[in-house]
Amino acid sequence: MKRCLSCRTADLRETKEAVEVRVPWSPEPLLVRVTGVSAIRWGESFLSGPDLDRAKLLAGAEAMARGLRDGGTFKLIRKTLGQRAS
Repeated sequence: MKRCLSCRTADLRETKEAVEVRVPWSPEPLLVRVTGVSAIRWGESFLSGPDLDRAKLLAGAEAMARGLRDGGTFKLIRKTLGQRAS
């Protein structure tokens, strides 16, 4: 059984959450809502690193689909993928 490491509760539930990701650095910061992100909930929701990265990539893809092909959008995607600027 899974337990919280800090409070030791066993009431952990795996859920799908909607997350709002801010695409910074663009001319006007864009807030993209990404649904279906895996999380663990018990009072609060906690996202794992890969799930949060997936949400950031989807937000970057949405920004590009809306025509925001600027340095800020590319920076968000590049940092999420762990790539350096060349």
